[in-house]
Amino acid sequence: MDFAEPPPRGPTIDRRGFVHLLLAGAGAGLGGGLVREPLDGPSLILESVTRTVNALATGYSSTDPRRIGTALNHAERNITKLVTGRPSPTQMRDTKAVYSRLLTISSAVADDTGDYDEAIRTGELAASLATEVGDAQTSGYAWSIVSGALHHSGRHRKAVDIAQRAKSTAGASPSGVMALLEEATAAAAMGRAHTTIDAVMAAEEQHGKLSDAAWGNPGFGLLGTYHPSNLKAFAGSALVEVGLFDEATPRLEEAADILAGSPAAGIRAYVWVYQARAALGQGDVDKAHAVASKAVAMADARPTAFIAGSVVQLDLMAGGEFSDLVDRVRPWGFSPPSTV
Repeated sequence: MDFAEPPPRGPTIDRRGFVHLLLAGAGAGLGGGLVREPLDGPSLILESVTRTVNALATGYSSTDPRRIGTALNHAERNITKLVTGRPSPTQMRDTKAVYSRLLTISSAVADDTGDYDEAIRTGELAASLATEVGDAQTSGYAWSIVSGALHHSGRHRKAVDIAQRAKSTAGASPSGVMALLEEATAAAAMGRAHTTIDAVMAAEEQHGKLSDAAWGNPGFGLLGTYHPSNLKAFAGSALVEVGLFDEATPRLEEAADILAGSPAAGIRAYVWVYQARAALGQGDVDKAHAVASKAVAMADARPTAFIAGSVVQLDLMAGGEFSDLVDRVRPWGFSPPSTV
């Protein structure tokens, strides 16, 4: 089954070189150290980029990742203008912070569009920049995305290692919950059921200690949040991967209930795909096909390589019973990941 090549994507600047420039203290070298008061130009650009990054993070799960990538590239070009516009030392630090968040979102976009090596490179840069400004939550979140990209490209053992790094970086924060679930997912792909269960239980315990203010929006928790639907969705999916369907099903059902009516198409499609996997694992092909059809219909407005790959895997597991859905995801233009 041939899939079209995905549309051109990726950064429009040398990110690695630019991050190294920032880490080397480019602001002072460009005159920032001589500025006593913030200049209007850099200040306005920083405010604009910050608003853009916050909006893209908040709406991530309801927006086509390729559209997000285009907006990020525009914001990124504005950041390069900011750095050459004599920012103050404070503005320079704030620029590093917002750029680390921009790179984290960009890493997620690359993962969602199947460019896993780019997701890994960009996530590593995001984590290093966030660490530089003392933002452990963003750094841990970025490492979690790197872990996911490694998992999606079949490098499961490395994915577990990076998830554990994300966990130690993010600690008891919302990003720490995400890291635990990434560890559960990668361990599940290796058939390590006990590790998966332990990580899921730890994530649920840790999330239970968060305040309601730390829940945020479904689908993306970059802004210091992690939604209960994310917890239930990713805990359930990890348990499906190790065949614990009875344990996975109520979690996925709860996630679906929480998300009912939500515009967060990405996470809703994810939940339905794993409900289909659970139904198929329990021998109910008709139910699996019906739920997978809902996932594909939802993802038409926000297609990802993961959903495309999941449909292909369902079809293989069901002996071709999902071929109509494979035909529907083919025009999305993503080569399916080596594993889901």
